[in-house]
Formats: sequence, C-alpha cells, structure tokens
Amino acid sequence: MRFIRTILSLTLVFCFIPGHLFASADQTTVSGTVRFGSDPAEGAVVYLKNSSQPPPQAPPEVAIRQKNQKFIPSFIAVPVGAMILFENDDSETHNVRSSSPGNRFDVGAHPEGTTKKIELKTPGVVLLRCKIHEEMRGMIFVSPSPYFAVTGKNGTFKLPSVKPGSYRIEAWHPRLTAEEVETGGRTITAGPVFGSTDPQVGMDSVPVDLTMNPKAPPGSNLTEVRDQDWTRVLDEIQTSLTRAIADWKEGRKTVALTGIMTTYSRLYGQSGLRNAIVQKLGKAEGAWHEKRFNAMIKQVQGEGPEREAALKREKDSLLSDLNKSVQRLR
Repeated sequence: MRFIRTILSLTLVFCFIPGHLFASADQTTVSGTVRFGSDPAEGAVVYLKNSSQPPPQAPPEVAIRQKNQKFIPSFIAVPVGAMILFENDDSETHNVRSSSPGNRFDVGAHPEGTTKKIELKTPGVVLLRCKIHEEMRGMIFVSPSPYFAVTGKNGTFKLPSVKPGSYRIEAWHPRLTAEEVETGGRTITAGPVFGSTDPQVGMDSVPVDLTMNPKAPPGSNLTEVRDQDWTRVLDEIQTSLTRAIADWKEGRKTVALTGIMTTYSRLYGQSGLRNAIVQKLGKAEGAWHEKRFNAMIKQVQGEGPEREAALKREKDSLLSDLNKSVQRLR
C-alpha cells in the first residue's frame, strides 16, 4: 500500500522521455486534458498508437537508482526499446526483477556501485521488485510509440512534433482497467492527410480531451490486482468456515478460532481477494468484510445454543456479502 500511495500522491515526481526527441520536422501538436469524471487525472500516460509508425531509431537510456531500498524514481514512462540502467547506490546487494508479461527479467545479484542494463521490448506495464527486499516497489509504463506524455496535477498533456497520419489516442492510469483504457480512447488525425474530411486536417495543433469513468476508487492501483475468477476462493472460504463451526460444536474452541483466523489471513488475504476488493471496490468494502470476520472470531469464543445460531448467521452474512463483492469484481 505504501507504494500505491506514493505513485498517486501529489508529490510524485514523474520521469519520462518526451516524444519530440524522435519526431521529424513536421510540426503537429496534440494536446488536451484527461479527466476522471469531472476531476483532472494526474499521473495518466497519454500515448498515440499507429501500426505503421516506425520505432525510434535511437531508443533512450533511462536510469533508475536504488537508494535507501527504494527505486528512484518509483515510476517512469518510456518508449518501446528503451534501455533501463539500474544503478545500485545502496551499500548492499539488490536483485531487480519483473514478472510482467512481455518484459520478464532478472538482473541477478546487483552489488553496490554496479549498473545493470535491461531493454524493454513490449508495450505495457512493468512492475519492478527486488528479490532481496520485498518492500521495494517500482513501475515502468512502456509506450507503444514515441509520442507520449504524463499528465500533471491539472490533467493536461502535450505531444509535440507528431508526424502526419491517423492515430489512436489512449490514456493509461493504475486506476483504470484495460477495458476502460480501450473505451476511453479514440481515433484522431494529425497534420495534412490528402482526401480526408476530418475537420482537424491541416491543423498544426490538435486539441483532444479524454474523459474516463473508472470504477475503482481514488488511490487504487489495479496493476497489483490479479485478474481472475474468485469463485473458487469463495468456495474454499465457505468450506473452511463451515469446518470451523463444526469444530466449535465439538468443543474444540481453539481449533475453531485458528480455523477462522487462517481463513481470513490465507484464503481472504494471501489469495489476493482482499486486495482486489480494496483496490477495485474501495477500502470501506474491504473493512466491512474484515468486520464480519472479527464478529465470527468473537462469537466462536463463547458457547451455548444461541451462540451457534449467531455463528451461523455471521457466516451466512459474511459469505453473502463476499459473493456480492466477487460478482462486482467481474
């Protein structure tokens, strides 16, 4: 969570390579604002896609330092083909890795004062981790083209020196799902295109405003959420809680208590379900389920027929609420 707060806070320093470094002399500027509803979207990466656009001839080298067991900067945006230089300025060894599809790597042992180089060949999000220091979190967004920018506090962006042609413009943000990115983008025309009826043709400045409607609450980082069907996890939670109540009825309170606590920590927590609910549906919804688990823990420490009925009610209520959350995650 500390990383999530860091990446989305107003004090975040964004580092990116402006697309004009790779552009030709043709001068068309694409600029505008990205909004989440009526609010400006800070930290969104706006980029252009064009299948016929050649890759940059000289991909940049961008440095990410490791200092005080942190990645500095914690977030950057780069074009496809960029070379990332991992510089270890700490007094201890690191091991930077990523398991992100298309850009998997492991630099191996990375002693103090050394530099490791990795080329990022696939567009998309690259999550940075250190095998030795689990708390280290970093992220790179790899743009599919050399035309991209990161929005500031007011949600504005500018893509200068765009070559003439037809492009699809999209905006990515950790709060957005892949579907929301797709539906929020559109096609634009930059510069003079012979025979086009687009009113933007011939303009040296193309205004574009993108309005997104993310379902995830502010502060969410969906890159940390596994995209999966949680039905199996929900079934395991039900089985585990039912077993715990059976243990309680047979007088094994300690076993029952351990069973409920393990259900919460392993099946609800470590499976990723809790994080998915918090990130996509909000902290309040996650806190509500936690309250239900705590209610069961209190009930299982008592005894008597009325306590058994209360335990079953709490279990049924918890499972019903979890099922509603799982349905909304789809």
